[in-house]
Amino acid sequence: MHYIGSVVDRNPHGAETALSADAGRNASAAELKHSLQAAPAAFLRGALDNPRLSVDDVALMLKNRGASGELLARVGRDRRFTRDYEIKRALVRHPRTPLPVSGTLIHHLYWRDLAEAAVDLALHPSVRRKSEDLLRIRLMELALGERISLARIASRGLIAALRETGEERVLLALLVNPRLVEADAVAIARGTG
Repeated sequence: MHYIGSVVDRNPHGAETALSADAGRNASAAELKHSLQAAPAAFLRGALDNPRLSVDDVALMLKNRGASGELLARVGRDRRFTRDYEIKRALVRHPRTPLPVSGTLIHHLYWRDLAEAAVDLALHPSVRRKSEDLLRIRLMELALGERISLARIASRGLIAALRETGEERVLLALLVNPRLVEADAVAIARGTG
């Protein structure tokens, strides 16, 4: 049984067989949209060479946790795709993106996306650490409301920097952060930042 536009063919015994790179190269725009999130690696490799592949399709492809590092590196080197903010964010947030690609694109992320990357345990520790470093550098450039929001979701590596601001509303927001530990709360209570 063959489902039109699907990534998988089923043989008479119900077993699944992955579609090839040729299927990805020759898929229609509708088939690409339908298939990319769950497609096997061979189909994804072929889809990158498909002239009907759009930026929106690449965004769907990047939601596929089966995408290989090689494929993600190809997307990261292609300016057609990396001009789009959503693609940059998805590449940095994909656990298989090679570190040189993530390291280049991470500088372009907004503060909230950096904060989410800093706490995403699926990401390489150096990506999480770089997110924290960039947030520390940008901390005083953020508006007060943004610093308050960041305090509520900040990673352990940012809590000390936020405590040091000494801003009452930021400190109150830190108190509801689930990553805050007792020593941090005691330092806030003592006013030692």
